[in-house]
Amino acid sequence: MDTKPKLTIRPRVLVVDDEQPMLQLCCALLEAEFEVTPVDNGGAALRALASGRFDVLATDYNMPAMNGLELIARARELPDPPSAVLVTGYPEFALRDRNPARPPFLLLVKPYNPVELTEVLHRAHGLVSLRRRLAAVVQSLPAQLTKN
Repeated sequence: MDTKPKLTIRPRVLVVDDEQPMLQLCCALLEAEFEVTPVDNGGAALRALASGRFDVLATDYNMPAMNGLELIARARELPDPPSAVLVTGYPEFALRDRNPARPPFLLLVKPYNPVELTEVLHRAHGLVSLRRRLAAVVQSLPAQLTKN
């Protein structure tokens, strides 16, 4: 019987919300399953994204200076962008303002329950994991083709 502890890597989630109570609650709900980094504005989120690798960006829509859609668009310009989850109590505005030419994001409508929150973040993590695996396969194709 194998008694070694299993190494599990928790998905890294950057949570962005300008309302401190919501930011704290969201992080408290996620800490058991995710490695969570909280920030309270888009500028801080961009700095965090530039300095580390995140699997998921979960951002509020309605924030001053830079809204969630603008943050997602800026994050998508990074070399290895995270999957994006837009959290909002105003889905009609978020969907109206989104740019259909940009890659899609997952939408979580407030109020949400903890199960919905963790499920959508796991789904987002699955998407970024799949994209990264596909990129690795595509990158290895030239080497595979020269072997044969």
